[in-house]
Amino acid sequence: MTSISIGYAFEDITPELGIDLGGFDRDRHASEITDPLYVKCLLLDDGIARIAIFSLDLLWVDQALSFELRETAALVPRLRENAVLVSCTHTHSSPELNQNTFYNAKVDSGYRNFVVSQAKKSLSKAIDALAPGTMQWGEGKSKVGINRRRFIIDQIMLRSGRFVRKMANRPNFSGFYDPVLPVIRMEVDSLSRPIYVINYACHPTIMRGESVSADFPGYIAKSLAAKLGEEVEVIFLQGFGGNIRPRLIEKETISYSPGSILRWIFDRLRFQEDTGQQECERIGADLASAVSITSMHEIANIRLSAKITDLDLIYSNAPSSESHQPKNKKLEIQFLGFGAGHYLIAIAAEVFSEYSIWVRSHYPSLRFLAVGCANGMIGYLPTASALTEGGYEPERSLRMFGQPRPLAKKFEREVYTTLTDMIEFMEAN
Repeated sequence: MTSISIGYAFEDITPELGIDLGGFDRDRHASEITDPLYVKCLLLDDGIARIAIFSLDLLWVDQALSFELRETAALVPRLRENAVLVSCTHTHSSPELNQNTFYNAKVDSGYRNFVVSQAKKSLSKAIDALAPGTMQWGEGKSKVGINRRRFIIDQIMLRSGRFVRKMANRPNFSGFYDPVLPVIRMEVDSLSRPIYVINYACHPTIMRGESVSADFPGYIAKSLAAKLGEEVEVIFLQGFGGNIRPRLIEKETISYSPGSILRWIFDRLRFQEDTGQQECERIGADLASAVSITSMHEIANIRLSAKITDLDLIYSNAPSSESHQPKNKKLEIQFLGFGAGHYLIAIAAEVFSEYSIWVRSHYPSLRFLAVGCANGMIGYLPTASALTEGGYEPERSLRMFGQPRPLAKKFEREVYTTLTDMIEFMEAN
């Protein structure tokens, strides 16, 4: 069995009050701190190669910030730039740190520099903390997420006597979502408590006001510690959850206005909008419960590896909605290998859940973490069918990310081909 050394550290990146909060297309400024934000660094060393994983309690970061951390990490012996992952939990109650977005929230340069400094500090401490350890793998399941895309009847058109469907942000019980909950459990000689890397696909959009919060990912550790009866460290990696929201649903209450009656008939189920800390605790506890009963097996013959492929973005021929050229012209796909068919697949986008489902169906023996919102952000990566259906992710979000047009439907096939090539390469090497 190949030995592994593990280093872990974290630093506080909670901002000052008054800073712009990202995630929603409206003005939001931090007026309170509900819970702190952290950057966590996990360093793995098999004696030949190293892997570094940063997890930040942030909405997203741009490629420039990711490159800066990679360049610093690459100064560490045996740690190559392509073996550094910079991921965000995607909490929507954190400051904006993507300089390539175009909406109300602006990047605070002082806070950006602070986050970079704290991330580098966490890497330095993780290096100092390196000690022999073990890695175990498990795959649980959770139903706290639900597909958020459903056709509804356009009520404005309905009032003019026309039945027209439109894609809306609504709970879709029959829509695609990936319930798999991959978990890596690590024990380190120098650490008195285990580390859990938890990967799940679901938008952290429960906290919707003007408070700073890690949202539900920040509440998993406390509940998991209570379930297991021991203190734990948790690193949450956001999954391919571009079209997934927490399963917090309410029904339209009927009143005697025409609009209410129409909504009750044609658009009754909606997502709860008046949600907060209590719901974060509940979703965090549900995920912790699923992790606590997940069967684990030790990863034998650990051998670390990494590969990155950049895909040229392919846009449709639709008329351009933006006059400027997009700053992101490529999509980065990263593979990190842990050995014996265990991988981490990271994509620099809000990836639709169908992509991880596709990998699982085509490679059933593969064990992998599917990580979105990683190493930068191009915007959404929808499927070809979603591009046909329209709606927020493939169309209305384009302006936020500075994309001139929707992606071409054939780009889905390019992504699947690239994933296939990278899996075959990693498996052969």
